Amino acid sequence: MAKKVMSFFSGTKGPEHGNCKYPWDTWADGNIWEAVKGADFDCELSSFRGLLHSHASRSGIKVQLQTLTRLGKVRFRFYNPALESSETDAVVGQPDTSESTETPVEANSSDGFTTITPAPWGAVEIQ
Repeated sequence: MAKKVMSFFSGTKGPEHGNCKYPWDTWADGNIWEAVKGADFDCELSSFRGLLHSHASRSGIKVQLQTLTRLGKVRFRFYNPALESSETDAVVGQPDTSESTETPVEANSSDGFTTITPAPWGAVEIQ
């Protein structure tokens, strides 16, 4: 049968983060964070990714993350899609074509390289 005790275990329910091991409130500030296995977390990378998703789900927010498996790192960002502006929904990788900044890139042709002039998105001119 369970017994009556005078207090909780020490280390639980801290003032800053509640009963948890990770500083979720700090990490959920909208910035991109990098956590390193062994320094910031001790579980497997897949487990830590699961913890990130669980926290996002419990908090009603989303998490964007990238795992660098060989380096034992996870980069992540918590965000609220309702607060994100439409400007951040732009397609990643599309260059700004409002100004033309074509600058020839010279390579040593004796080494078998050619001169390449940067062209608009999706097109490359080889001379």
